[in-house]
Amino acid sequence: MCGIAILSCEKYSLETQNPLKENYKVQLTNGILSFNSPDDFLNVKQKVSELSDENYELWLNEIGFNSYEEEYQTVLYELENAKTYEEYLSIINENKDIIKVENDVIKPIVKSSSLRKVINRNGEVIIGDQYSYFDSVYQYSMPIEGYLNKKSNFKASELTKNRWLINFDNHENMKNQPIWCPMSYHCEVKNNDRDRMACLDLNIENTYKYFYSTQEVNISSEVKIEGTALKKNFWGNWVIYKTNNYLNYDFSIVKNEVGSVPKTYKGLISNTDRVYCGFTERIQNVTVHISQDITNSYLFRSVGDNNYTHRGMDGVSAVLKQCTSIY
Repeated sequence: MCGIAILSCEKYSLETQNPLKENYKVQLTNGILSFNSPDDFLNVKQKVSELSDENYELWLNEIGFNSYEEEYQTVLYELENAKTYEEYLSIINENKDIIKVENDVIKPIVKSSSLRKVINRNGEVIIGDQYSYFDSVYQYSMPIEGYLNKKSNFKASELTKNRWLINFDNHENMKNQPIWCPMSYHCEVKNNDRDRMACLDLNIENTYKYFYSTQEVNISSEVKIEGTALKKNFWGNWVIYKTNNYLNYDFSIVKNEVGSVPKTYKGLISNTDRVYCGFTERIQNVTVHISQDITNSYLFRSVGDNNYTHRGMDGVSAVLKQCTSIY
């Protein structure tokens, strides 16, 4: 029996038929993924985001879960194969709960690709004793008991605001439970032939865990830059398309703690479509004030031409020369 009353559930593992060594347990509860703790949620979300498209699809089929990402990709496929403009508009109108058209770009309402892989079409997930759902701006949360009793007193947290400053002073109710603070930013540049676009999404995930008995705070931060290529379709909208991606970068995190010397954490070089920079520290201080700043410019380049390039299967490239103020 799972820890959520009334609802039925089954448990699944990321280990079965998947190239993951860790054996993370996931509960599928009436179409919603349920995690025993925030730690489990963050670990599974990270592992799922690292799966190849093939292994991710295998995992979805194995557990019988219909994710937001899967639904979104299905809509893109249907739009690509629409025979008439009326059919095209009908598909858009029928899926306004998960996509939006903004400046002629068809976008998912939930920005984070790693989050889209573990929430359902309604943006729902259960983390510990909290039910949450997401839209483009907010994370809405409430105790699972309130959700089951159809209450409506959600707490809304704005995803695009820096929630890095937190006062832990004697907050016993937060002991040993991580506080997850996701944020996301977006940048895009069109290329010269005007039918390709290179987009970058910057996602920041800050996690805090307060150990009340020792009055310590464990602080983790991860910055992920993800590259996406878009093309202009037959009907005049920009849509995501599959590419071979090459993304290198030069950036760092500077962490400024009150009363301490700033510390710089350098990102690692990568040649995939996403890059990371992060750190984890434990601080013995009941009241902690932390600020985060991204420094330098983001330099994106493909091998040989000093640019960040998405090269499509049709041989046409979308080039982003550089981006300096994504954060």
